[in-house]
Amino acid sequence: MEETVTQEEQDKEDDKNRREAMRDLVESWMDRLQLISVITTFFASTEASMITITAPTSDGTPISILSQMANIGIMGALVVHSNAAIISFLAAFYLIRYKLKVAKSEEAQATGSKQKEVVESPTAMSTFHGADRAERAPLPSINSEHETDPIPGMVRISSPLSPNRPIYSTNPHLVQVGPFQGHPPTHLLGRCHALCIFLTVLGFVLALMGILCFAWERLPLSVSISASFFMALCMFAGLYIWMEPEPEEGTSSHIYYKGR
Repeated sequence: MEETVTQEEQDKEDDKNRREAMRDLVESWMDRLQLISVITTFFASTEASMITITAPTSDGTPISILSQMANIGIMGALVVHSNAAIISFLAAFYLIRYKLKVAKSEEAQATGSKQKEVVESPTAMSTFHGADRAERAPLPSINSEHETDPIPGMVRISSPLSPNRPIYSTNPHLVQVGPFQGHPPTHLLGRCHALCIFLTVLGFVLALMGILCFAWERLPLSVSISASFFMALCMFAGLYIWMEPEPEEGTSSHIYYKGR
């Protein structure tokens, strides 16, 4: 026996899929922002302790250019990482607030649906036989309005009740909305994430510059040369790993997942 699917049931299924996709997106943003917040907070505390080492004395001794560069780099890294930690924290806090709002809304809908349950009056079984049942069954109208996104389009599903009246699936997908709508502003979160990544990388560069300048200013020449060599080695290794072309499939011992 072929299962009957109405337009209303299909709309409910699409709405459920859209909510699940939005929930997965929120969890992904939460993981990213929390990771950035933890990393930047850790490095900010490390750089704050380094300031006490590179800070010049107050005896009026003139400060060299390398010493100034070291303090500029470490202090700049401290400021940048602190701002990145604050931005990521605020964005994560906004997502937590959105999750609480959605949970309260779903709870209210569930409570309201239970209160609105009404027992229908008994109806003679004879009215549900033959052609009467098909006539009494509510058929969806093609011109009815649905929450359908224009991209990538609707999916047509045949209806067992009426082959000439197809059922449309909204093909749920996520779209970018404004900050004052009922959904999380994905474009705003994306900008916050990109800004945090930029500030984090900039803080790393400033911190490394301050460390090298401090090594050339306070430490022996051999230590300064060694620090510069290891810094260059790490940079070239990172560029090599980043720019190395991906091996062809079947030529590597690693197992890659290939989606269907």
